[in-house]
Amino acid sequence: MSILLVTLNILAALFLIGVVLLQSGKGADMGAAFGGASSTVFGPSGAGNLLTKLTAASAAVFMLTSLGLAVISAQDDSVFDGLSEPTTQAPPPIVPAAQPEAAPVEQAANEAAQAAGGAAGATDGASEQAAPASDAAPAVDESAGAQ
Repeated sequence: MSILLVTLNILAALFLIGVVLLQSGKGADMGAAFGGASSTVFGPSGAGNLLTKLTAASAAVFMLTSLGLAVISAQDDSVFDGLSEPTTQAPPPIVPAAQPEAAPVEQAANEAAQAAGGAAGATDGASEQAAPASDAAPAVDESAGAQ
């Protein structure tokens, strides 16, 4: 029964759209007075009376089928009746990642390298540190500026 009503509702809606689009607007007579073509498809009196009756009939069919579909859907079970309440579960706590500790041998070598003045420290290769190129001061040629 509901499939028949849905089909009839869709057909009534499409027919109603077509009938409304066929009707002429209020300003159509003004355009015909200035040389526009007049509509003679529905006769010399125009299509006002026929299209008005068709519009009223299709609007009534559309409203009745929509009302029928609303009543049928209210009697049926809802889609949401079968769903259960969602269980709320607390998210797990966020634990910061532990920082890896330096090995005692590397830590001792780093301290020795810092005490010795940078790159001249440890020579065993285990934790040899070189100064980055960005830390080095750029070489300035003072004789080039005196020209």
